[in-house]
Amino acid sequence: MTKRMKINNKNRDKVDVLSFILDQYMRIFKEAVYTKQENIANEIASKLFSVLHKVLFGDDDQLVGQLIETGHISGAKYYQFCEVAIKNKDPSRFFLISHLTDMLQLSGYDAKINKKYLNDFILHHIFRINQLILDNDDFELFGGDPGEVDDFCWKLHFFRGSPVALQDTIKNELYLNNAIPHQLSSDKDFIDEVDNKRNHLQYLIGYNQGRNFDLSVEFTDKLDEFEDFVIAGIEKLRKGRDPSSEVSEEQKKIKPKELEKEDLDGRIAEIINTIKDIKDKLHILYANSLIYKTFFVIGAYILFDGNEGKIKKPGEYINELWTHTKREDSDAIWCNQPPVTFDTFWLTNLLLYGGNKNQSWSHDYRFGSFHGTTEYVYKYYLLCVTKKRTELELPSNAHLNKLKEDDMFYELDWWYQFSNNFKSIAEKLVEYCDNLIKDSKDPDKWNTLFDGNAKEAFEGTKRWIEKTKEECEKLTQDIEKLLSPDPKKIKKCREKIIEGYNGASKIGDIIQLRKFDEEQDSEVEFRQIGYRPLTPKDCFIESAHVSCDLLWSENGRIIADGEINSLIKQISEDKEIKRYKLDDRDTERIYEKTVTAVNDLKKHGFSQLGILMSSELISDFGGKNSRDKSKLFQKISWRDGYTYLKIDEEMILKLFPIAGLSESIIILDKTAGIWIFKPDENTGERLQIEIGEYEEDKTKVDVLVKTVVNFHIVKAGGARILEPKKKLDEQ
Repeated sequence: MTKRMKINNKNRDKVDVLSFILDQYMRIFKEAVYTKQENIANEIASKLFSVLHKVLFGDDDQLVGQLIETGHISGAKYYQFCEVAIKNKDPSRFFLISHLTDMLQLSGYDAKINKKYLNDFILHHIFRINQLILDNDDFELFGGDPGEVDDFCWKLHFFRGSPVALQDTIKNELYLNNAIPHQLSSDKDFIDEVDNKRNHLQYLIGYNQGRNFDLSVEFTDKLDEFEDFVIAGIEKLRKGRDPSSEVSEEQKKIKPKELEKEDLDGRIAEIINTIKDIKDKLHILYANSLIYKTFFVIGAYILFDGNEGKIKKPGEYINELWTHTKREDSDAIWCNQPPVTFDTFWLTNLLLYGGNKNQSWSHDYRFGSFHGTTEYVYKYYLLCVTKKRTELELPSNAHLNKLKEDDMFYELDWWYQFSNNFKSIAEKLVEYCDNLIKDSKDPDKWNTLFDGNAKEAFEGTKRWIEKTKEECEKLTQDIEKLLSPDPKKIKKCREKIIEGYNGASKIGDIIQLRKFDEEQDSEVEFRQIGYRPLTPKDCFIESAHVSCDLLWSENGRIIADGEINSLIKQISEDKEIKRYKLDDRDTERIYEKTVTAVNDLKKHGFSQLGILMSSELISDFGGKNSRDKSKLFQKISWRDGYTYLKIDEEMILKLFPIAGLSESIIILDKTAGIWIFKPDENTGERLQIEIGEYEEDKTKVDVLVKTVVNFHIVKAGGARILEPKKKLDEQ
């Protein structure tokens, strides 16, 4: 037996043992619940807590999957115990629910729940247990005293406040309690770098953490760099006593007697301790953010159950969740708070990104068979915003300029995405807000949450959404003015324009094509065929996540069409080219005239022929192909994306669809003319592309696409034009 097989067998044995123990517990627990033996049911609940503790603080995925709900497993053993207790309103359900907060409380100490299990435990296990509570309309268990919300109020103080409060605490601690010796303040390069590193860390905590709760790797790495840099600066200060040490010119100016007054070892120790404390808080911030997200989703689920009729008064559940420690008759202000925040900025980040950079995050939750979640998540967000309705505190123009000045483009990008994303959901928010306004006609619906006037409160929120959308539109434009086009997007723009041009260009198939030769073409006059659209700058901003590939390709096709139109115009205006009169629009007669003109060209020795006509006429030709009595019967074939016309057994010609030829037909031998192009000096491409800032409006980018060409007919006898009689008479 291999070592791996032994390990697998050992794990299998552990799973089987746990399964057996839990099955026995369940058998005893059910009997105790059904026969109202509270002591026995409570004892089993306590034993289950011990098992839960060992499993969650261990490292065995299979054991965890047996016991708790995860993203992939529902109906696990702990859930089954809760289901029996809740459905039978057994007192043991209070113990089972209380153990969930006990587990989180223990994780607030040094021994932490394995991180890969913490996510499932909070986001899935706690949420699904709450689904049980709400589906059974167990208000006593949810909001009673004791009850679940009460447990979280008492025990969450170990998590040191809301995520927003923790973010602010960490940002302040990044100043290191002013432990950096004041003598270093004269070293501008050092202080500037400290500020740069601190700014980035504060950005990660204050902004990016709201978008992605798990910053453990990115933030910790940057924090370690920050710590090492600061301590290295202090160590150089210590070495400054030795004239031979490698220190900056500014540090050399510091007098030794000033250094002796500083307890450098103590300052370094203080910095190390502060950094360690920040790392501990980072774990707590992660867990706390998950808890607040879960109770946000629970709030949305309350709305769902209310809509489904499973909860009689959803407003009472939400009110209890919001105000459990803020009773009207309370004689004190309690620091214990439910896991709810009304911070508009944090809530909006959650709505937009879900704490995992996923704008579809709410789809990870199931509210019921074939039911969606979006409506209830949006409406609960609106309820929370309406409760306090504070401004988002979007950055001012002066602040944006300061960010650019300090090279904090990462924060500019963050705000750019945020404002764009808010704009994208504003219409939906207004729609759901209108629904809430309509619902508020029922005085029992939401009035208890908003001092008896829910309708007026929601109308205020609707105005707030519209105002914030306008502010975000302005913010987007202000940031676009500051951001330079992204080089990668410029490169892709060029590639897609050229790709669209090359795919659409027919010149090389229709006529002789060659590159400009300085000696041979020195007397040739060239002209430009160009297109110069003013393009929205978001097409060139990396963080915009906007794909303009179709736009770029279309720009290339426009030039290709412009070249063909120029070619057609020049040929049509050449009086030396022989013309045939088309008496009517009969398809078969047009076909006969076309064959006549082709045979005339063949008689004069031209064999590299192509036929240019409108797409409509090509379609008409194709429509006759299967009619056995038609002269076009089996004269049309298709391959390589083109239509071909059979002239005789020896000649089959390609039909080129040309938009500019509505009634006329041109038959052209490839040797009849020469198309000369001046290539781009840098790329060698036929197409020349210039991309730059548009100075008059910084929210636009100036894109110039052009070809520099000359076309001249060298053999007028190598072309024939078929035109309607009316057009010939006009000539």
